[in-house]
This record gives sequence, C-alpha cells and structure tokens, in this order.
Amino acid sequence: MSRRLPRPGWRAEHEAAPAGTPPWMEAAEPTVALDTPIVPAALPEAPPVVEPAPAVPEQAVVWAYRLILGREPESAAIVTDHMQHSDSIEALRQRFLASSEFTQHYQPVVPRKERNVSVFPPCPIQTRVDAATAARLFERVARSWTRLGETEPYWSVLSEPDYLMQHIGETREAFLASGRENVERLRATLLRNGVTADPDWEVLELGCGLGRNTRFLAEQFRRVFAVDVSSPHLQLARKLNADAPQMDRVVWMPLVHPAGLAALPAFDLFFSMIVLQHNPPPVIGLLLETVADKLRPGGYAFFQVPTYQRGYAFDAESYLALRGDGSGVEMHAFPQAEVFRIFRERGCVPLEVFEDGLSGHRDNHRSNAFLFHKAAADAAAAATPTGAPAPPIHTETQNQ
Repeated sequence: MSRRLPRPGWRAEHEAAPAGTPPWMEAAEPTVALDTPIVPAALPEAPPVVEPAPAVPEQAVVWAYRLILGREPESAAIVTDHMQHSDSIEALRQRFLASSEFTQHYQPVVPRKERNVSVFPPCPIQTRVDAATAARLFERVARSWTRLGETEPYWSVLSEPDYLMQHIGETREAFLASGRENVERLRATLLRNGVTADPDWEVLELGCGLGRNTRFLAEQFRRVFAVDVSSPHLQLARKLNADAPQMDRVVWMPLVHPAGLAALPAFDLFFSMIVLQHNPPPVIGLLLETVADKLRPGGYAFFQVPTYQRGYAFDAESYLALRGDGSGVEMHAFPQAEVFRIFRERGCVPLEVFEDGLSGHRDNHRSNAFLFHKAAADAAAAATPTGAPAPPIHTETQNQ
C-alpha cells in the first residue's frame, strides 16, 4: 500500500500556530479599525411606479396620420389626445376613418356598398345629467376649444390640412368664403317649406367660430347673435370680419358655462352647422332645450347634428374620468328621438329632416339637418286642449 506524503510547508505552519489551534482557525488580521463607526446599511430603494402602457402607443397615432390622412400630426397634444381616447388600435382606426378630413378628401374614391342603417343596433347614450355634471362637461368643452382657438383656430373649424396655420396665409379667403354655402342651404330649406326669410328676423348662431357663416347671415338679417364657447375664436372672428359688410348687425357673445344660457336673448331664427356634434350628448340636449325655449313663437330652428354612429356610447362619469385635457376635436351623436322630444315638448313641429352628409357619408353613421317651426302664440293656445296629458317621462339613457 502506498503512503501519501504531507505537502511542503505543512510542518512550518503547525509549528507557528499555538498548540491545539489548527491553521485554518487562526484569527485573521483585522481589516477595519475597532473605533470605526458602524453605519447601517442603506435600505433598498422602492421600485419605481410604472404607469401602465397606453393601449395605443404614440407611434400608432403618428402612423395613422401618415397612412390614413397622408400627413404629419399637427401637434404633440393632438397625438396625446388620440392615445387617451382610443382604447384599442381598432378604435383608433375607426376614429380616423370617421374624421371629416378623411371622409371629405378620400371617401369619394372608396367604393361604397349601401347598407340599411335601420337594422343597426341601438346605441346607449346618456342624454341628461344633473346641473353639477353638466357644468363639468361644459367646462371640458370650453377648455378644449379655447386651446384649439389658441393653436389651430381655422383647422378646428374645418379640419382640412389647407387650413392649418402653416398654410392659412394662402387659404384664408377660401376659408371665409366657405360659409356662403351653409347660408344658402338655410334659405333653400326654408323655401322648400314655403317660408321666405324675413330680413327683420333676429338670428342666433350657435358655434360661430371665426364668423365664416356670420358674415353672410349679417348680410341678410337685421341682427345676428354670434355665440361661441371659445374666447380666442371670438377675438379672431371680430378681427377677420371687421371689414365685412353689415358687421354692425353682429353681437359677439361668449358662452362658457351653462349659467350663461339663461342670458341668451330671444330670437326668430336659430342656425347651427357642424357645431353640436363636438359636444357631449347631455350638453347637446341642454343647448337644444334652451334654443327651443328662447325661440320666439312663429320662429324657425335650422341645425345639423349626427343622430347615429354605430358602436358609439356615452356615459358622463366614464367620459369625465378619462385622463387628458380634451384638446382634440371630438365627435358625438345625439339620438334623433331626443331631438323630436325636446322640440315637441316646447311647441315646435318638424317641417323637414334630411341626411346632410356633413359629418361624412358613411354606412355606419347618420347626420341629419332639421327644420322646426314654433307655432305662433295664438295658434299654440288654440291647439292645446285643457287638461292635456303630461308628456311621457323619458329615461336618463336613450337608446337611439
């Protein structure tokens, strides 16, 4: 049997150590002085709070602009607004395809297959809220349009690339002239119903914007109350139309809170085009109720509003809970049945309703122009029997 020899140096190590102490137990030289203060170890940092990733990333919005609208976004704020108001890529796509810019420029070249909108399902839309909620909704609209008036006032009215600030030097005159067609549409609709516009009428224009319609209304009527929720728009409107004919007939009026509705004057004709659609449904309802109340007996109301959008829904609390400042141009719908109810309960009868296409000719979307007539005071009294039943109670949420 072979015997294993000790490794070199083994004896010297054992002789240097105290008796009975193996070398591996010898005390090591202290590496820290004994009087060194003890510093407690730092606690580990808390992990950073990670915000959940948005359902729609920024680049998706940017590429939606490039691929669908064929241009770059007008601002970072608009991109953020699209991110905050789209809960999926499909929702973002529908948002762009439903935009007036896309439908006006590109949809005419897209083949259409007619579809029967009447077979589409109803949309759950909350149309009435309490006064406090109405004020919050109104404030959001005012904040959004004030910002748009400060950044892209022309484009906010007509959402076409030609009317961005970078191009408006060449297109301003075309923008201002575009209101003539809307006023001609008003006169034609009145004439189809046997009504000749009276030059002595006082007109309320809701959502006058930069006055592109106002200047043509002022040429034809004695007084025009030009109302808008955005002070920057009104300030620019005064400047742009200062030299237009008959502008001394115009009264520019801000309306930034529901409390201001009571101060609106009575009028003979109500006019509003591509304006109501940018308000949440409860605000649309509040505005139309005020219009029907303030309209003088014998007067007329001519306005446009989208009345159906497939897949659209509105709940006030959910809407107000959305993050963001509402800096984009929103599109809403208001049930046709609610329009009729509001005016019927205030003594107005519909003379004509037609699909106007002003928010885009789309198979899943319907926009209507309405002409209502308010009965003269004596006729209304004669037509109302004593003890007439009260109108039916409608639910807060209206399925259109």
